[in-house]
Amino acid sequence: MQDRSYRPHTLHTTLAPAQEIIVVELCRLLLLLLDDMRVITQEFINPHASWAGLYRCFSRYGVNTFKELIPVDEVEAKPTKIFKSGDPSYLNIDIKSLPQMPSQMQRSDV
Repeated sequence: MQDRSYRPHTLHTTLAPAQEIIVVELCRLLLLLLDDMRVITQEFINPHASWAGLYRCFSRYGVNTFKELIPVDEVEAKPTKIFKSGDPSYLNIDIKSLPQMPSQMQRSDV
């Protein structure tokens, strides 16, 4: 006997594959959050689309987080800052004199 997988063999989605591609491209172009994309999808593409269904669709296409949608240009990437190399311009040294502690007093004072 062999155990069969409990995973469904077919995905039951409300969006057709062509509709999924349209929704994913809209998300990439408009840079909208999931709630906004759900409203647009229900209004113009498929009225039966759900929040969870869209999230699974975006996860399949790798656009489920907003950070992944924002394009990163090499020109806009900021280089990491390092310390300046060279001679220091000036050096500030603070000297404080602390009062003597009772344990440091001479034996004759006690």
